Parts: sequence; C-alpha cells; structure tokens
Amino acid sequence: MKPLKKMIKIERPEREKVDRKEALKRVKAFSKRKERLIASIREGTH
Repeated sequence: MKPLKKMIKIERPEREKVDRKEALKRVKAFSKRKERLIASIREGTH
C-alpha cells in the first residue's frame, strides 16, 4: 500500500493593478531589491 501524500494548498494574494508610474518606479528599484535578495540567500543556511 502506498503512503498518502498530504495535499498542500498554496494561497497567493491577488495580483495588484499597478499604474505606469509605479511600474517604472519598481523597475528602477529592481537592482537594489535584487542585491538584497542575493545577500539574504547567501546568508541563509541550506
């Protein structure tokens, strides 16, 4: 008999509606966010 797998339901927030100015602001700030993301991954343990 195979063991039963637990069903995990992933709940995600609805997508945001972003105007042009906000989208441009996010694109410009991406490099800063990317550096923080990489730094947090490097500091984390496996």
